[in-house]
Amino acid sequence: MKKIVIASLIAASSISFAATVTLEGSQSKPESGSAPTDTITMTIKAPISSALAIDASMSTSSTEASYKSSGRAEAGLSATRNVFGPVDGYVRIAAGEKMSSGAITRGYYSSEVGAVYRTPFNGLNVKLGYRVRNSFEDSNTDSSTTTRLSVSYNVTKMDIIGIRTDIVNGAGAGTGTALNYTRVF
Repeated sequence: MKKIVIASLIAASSISFAATVTLEGSQSKPESGSAPTDTITMTIKAPISSALAIDASMSTSSTEASYKSSGRAEAGLSATRNVFGPVDGYVRIAAGEKMSSGAITRGYYSSEVGAVYRTPFNGLNVKLGYRVRNSFEDSNTDSSTTTRLSVSYNVTKMDIIGIRTDIVNGAGAGTGTALNYTRVF
C-alpha cells in the first residue's frame, strides 16, 4: 500500500512536467471464462528529444466476482521514427512492479514494437502493436504476449480520445477493450 501512495504522490507532482496525461478504463475477459477484470490506468509521458520519450504509469485492477485487487507501477522509454509517409514505427521498453492483494510484489519488464498510421482523415490515427512481458523471476508466471489495435481521434489539438482492443496470450490470456482520454500540455 505504501508503494501505491508514494507512486500516486510522484505522479501527481510530475504532471506539471508532462507533455501528455492519459486516463484509461479497460475491461479484460479471460479465456478461462472466469470473471472480467476492470482496470483504471493513468499514464504520464514527456519527451526527451524529438524521437525519444519517457513515461510512467500506474494502474489498479479489480476482478468483478472476487473483488481481488491488484496494481501495476511501470516506467518506460519509447522511440518513434517515421518509416514512410504517414507511417511511424515505434519501440518501447519498460520495467515495473505488479502488486496483488495477498501476494508478493513482483518485478517485470516489457518490450513493445508497432506502427502508427496517420489516416487521410485529419486527426484519426490507427496503431498496431505487439508487446512481450516477462517476470524478472523465473518462478513467476506473469509472462504474456499482447497484440493490440487502437484507433484514436484528435478532438482538438489538446484532447485525444481512443479505443483499444488487446488479445493476450500467456498469463491473463483473453481479450480486453479500453477507452482512453489524453490531454496534451
